[in-house]
Amino acid sequence: MEKPTGTDYEVFLSFRGLDTRLDIADYLYTSLIHAGIRAYRDNEELPIGEEIAIEQSEISIPILSKGYAASPWCLMELVQMVECKENFGRKIMPIFYDIAPSEVRYQTGSYDEAITLHKNKQRFTNETIEKWKTALSKVRALRGWELDGRGKGEFTEEVVQTLLIELKKNNLAEPDYLVEMDNHVDKIMEKIGTQTTGTKIVGIHGMGGIGKTTLATIIYNKLSADFDNCCFLSNIRETKIVILQNQLLSKVLRKEWPSINTNNEGIIAVRERLSSKKVLLVLDDVDQNTQLNTLVGTGEYWYVRGSKVIITTRNKEVLKDVDFKYELTEMDFNHSILLFSKHAYRRYHPPAEYVSLSKKVIEICGHLPLALEIIGSSLAGEDPKFWVARLERLKTIPNLEVKRKLSISLEALEPPKMEIFLDVCCFFVGFDVRTVTYMWASQKQSRVWDHEEAFDVLGNKEGRENVEAICLRFDRQFQDFIEKEESISLSKLRFLQVDCVDLDESNGQQFPSTNLCLRNPIMLPNLIMLSWHNFPVYFKFITICLKKIMILDLSRSEITNEWEGWNHLKMTKNLKVLNLTGCGNLHRTPNLFAHENLEQLILQGCTELVEVHRSIGRLKHLVLLNLKYCGKLRTLPDEMEEMEDLRELLLDGTSITKIPEWNGMEKLETLSVVSCRLLSELPLGKFGSLVELDLSCSSIRELSDSIETMKNLKILRIFDSMLEKLPSPLGKLERLEEIYVSSYGCLSGGNPSEIGRLSLEKLEKIHASSCRYLRGEIPSEIRRLSFLRILMLSGTRISNIPKLPESLTELVLTNNLQMRCPDLSNLINLRVLTLKLEYQSPSHPTPSLNWIGGLRKLESLGLYCDDLVTLPLDFNLLSKLRKLKLLANNLECLPKLPQNLSYFHFDGLGLMEKSINLSYWEKLSEFKLLL
Repeated sequence: MEKPTGTDYEVFLSFRGLDTRLDIADYLYTSLIHAGIRAYRDNEELPIGEEIAIEQSEISIPILSKGYAASPWCLMELVQMVECKENFGRKIMPIFYDIAPSEVRYQTGSYDEAITLHKNKQRFTNETIEKWKTALSKVRALRGWELDGRGKGEFTEEVVQTLLIELKKNNLAEPDYLVEMDNHVDKIMEKIGTQTTGTKIVGIHGMGGIGKTTLATIIYNKLSADFDNCCFLSNIRETKIVILQNQLLSKVLRKEWPSINTNNEGIIAVRERLSSKKVLLVLDDVDQNTQLNTLVGTGEYWYVRGSKVIITTRNKEVLKDVDFKYELTEMDFNHSILLFSKHAYRRYHPPAEYVSLSKKVIEICGHLPLALEIIGSSLAGEDPKFWVARLERLKTIPNLEVKRKLSISLEALEPPKMEIFLDVCCFFVGFDVRTVTYMWASQKQSRVWDHEEAFDVLGNKEGRENVEAICLRFDRQFQDFIEKEESISLSKLRFLQVDCVDLDESNGQQFPSTNLCLRNPIMLPNLIMLSWHNFPVYFKFITICLKKIMILDLSRSEITNEWEGWNHLKMTKNLKVLNLTGCGNLHRTPNLFAHENLEQLILQGCTELVEVHRSIGRLKHLVLLNLKYCGKLRTLPDEMEEMEDLRELLLDGTSITKIPEWNGMEKLETLSVVSCRLLSELPLGKFGSLVELDLSCSSIRELSDSIETMKNLKILRIFDSMLEKLPSPLGKLERLEEIYVSSYGCLSGGNPSEIGRLSLEKLEKIHASSCRYLRGEIPSEIRRLSFLRILMLSGTRISNIPKLPESLTELVLTNNLQMRCPDLSNLINLRVLTLKLEYQSPSHPTPSLNWIGGLRKLESLGLYCDDLVTLPLDFNLLSKLRKLKLLANNLECLPKLPQNLSYFHFDGLGLMEKSINLSYWEKLSEFKLLL
């Protein structure tokens, strides 16, 4: 087997089309694409020459359904996956879809029948069939997924999240504007980079707001690709040690770890469970030695040799035992003015009339990066009078209190906003901001998020009166508490989260009966948000007072259309958010006549839903309707036309066949019909207010010229479509910022002229892939797209790339079979370039890359070209280049390459290993050579 020669794909999907093509395979493929994962979807007829997709993919996912083994092609793919795993270290992560893993491993049931049938037909040798059987047995032993009765939407989300971790796409977000970080990063990477084999602990110390967390985040992202076990623990100063230990175990072991009660219990668990792991761990904002002792260990460290630990702290004293200390000091004036200008003016220098004011801000802020960012952002767009007033206020802070200057941003918050900040820290990290904004009030709060502590607080009748937010566990302890209390009154409670233990209905008989609950009512007169996932239908909902409830989340519950709680909820006149995600027994939405103030209705993953009740038309204030992955839903009621405030309509994965020509939805901004395979047309003329439109994986073959009425459209996605041509009026969408198109051969007879005619002032991103019949030359007019930042053309037959706009920062040109080598010399702002040049015919001379040395801002370069013989001598002038991938079988020698490279991957036949000089690459942390 030849070794892989590229990484065009990250994930390869193998499945039996008859079983899953329009089912789980479609769900998963669409979710992968939307998560930014480059996935290849096999349809049992892999085109000649593209078998390499399996070898290229970092992860292969066979969807092992009942009919999978009946397909010889699927079995041959499986053998190749196993070979790639064993020869090249590729990963296989199977999905067992409606079949027991044991049936695969031991070839029983349908798999036995399929193998026997192959033998009887005698179309394949016994040796081939034995390879199939061996591959099946090996795949069964690998870690994978089972559906386990979950909804497909929820299941695919889990798969995608796991793949993001495996592919290292879950890097932490870095600030948009980074200034003076390269030198700091390089110095620390010298001490902790992958070239160091032992366990290394680095401590970064400095005053608050100096940029320690940002620096740690950048280093974490650089190192994470080399670690299977990564964890970033934030805000350690303010977090209980047992919670940190729980987060560490859950993150590294990739499963929810049971609650830890004491520090010693956590120490034992971390030491025993993680002692065999090589980990990358960041401990952010440490202030006590106890935190290090309980998370890293004392004396001998707990983790395997090669682990890396990064600590940030304001207290240098806690770093006595680390391998390397690094002090982060304040910025100099030039870098401070640059950072401040990027946040205040979105440019590199202040306008002339603001120079004096900007200097005063920097002087007052003490060159602290976080202060410059916060204050710069708060002053952006304000007139000079506002600046003068704010500067006067800043001047009142004494110079001796530099460390407290960031309190400016907090001091500016009114008391209600401060309460919001505390609520978010305690309960709502990761929540959809649109959902939780309804619940905040202005009074002082008491928050209890630990289950055990919650019952201690509730046991004190005086103490419970002050509780405003609490998390409880619905278990035996909950029952005991209910039984001994005559009534429960939490008069100030605004937020209640109930976590269900794993109980079936028979166990549920131990819980409060109707009579018991009626005798002992739960009084929550001021409750604003109730979150109770997996709500047990045997619990009597009517015992809870919900008159003021605004947010109700009953996700993944077994409630039905006949559930008695619907009548009880009619008293909730202020309900704003109703979340019924994953309620698999719901066949029809409830009658919503009583909830005219509802603003968000979330029904994602209600797999049995077949009807939306016509009362939805009464929801005049509804802004979000989420029906994603309601796979049995085929029609929408005409009454939806009356939803005049609706802004977001999500219909992904439904069986909708038609969208009515609604005239009343004049505020709709987002419409998504991803994977609506039965939807073949869309009344575009009725959606003039749309800002974002996603038609990916639908059966729509034509976009009518009425698309020109969408004057507000900013984002258009048409991935994996049946689209036959791009509409001519596309160039009239003056506000369009991003366009994504892939058509897998359906975009026939087209040419790229429309791309050139998109003379749109605000267009920032073009992504066209797998448009195999998109041919010809891109007109030179494309250079007029002065705001274009990202251009990605892959899998087209475009032949000529003209001069491109200098605004480009990322350019990807791959698998364009007829493309001649472009001249990119004018792209002086380019930071990422991926260029793959296919076989050059005699009419196309050997490609010249003499222009590449002029791209001085280039940070990442992927160059794939077998005809390439030499590289330009000025290649080493790319001083910012950190990552370089070269695939060139005919390259005879390497010139001197940039000395700041941290990653170099070379694949080629013509170069001798001894000709590569590594001596001057002091910062190289990863080197791969395939000759």
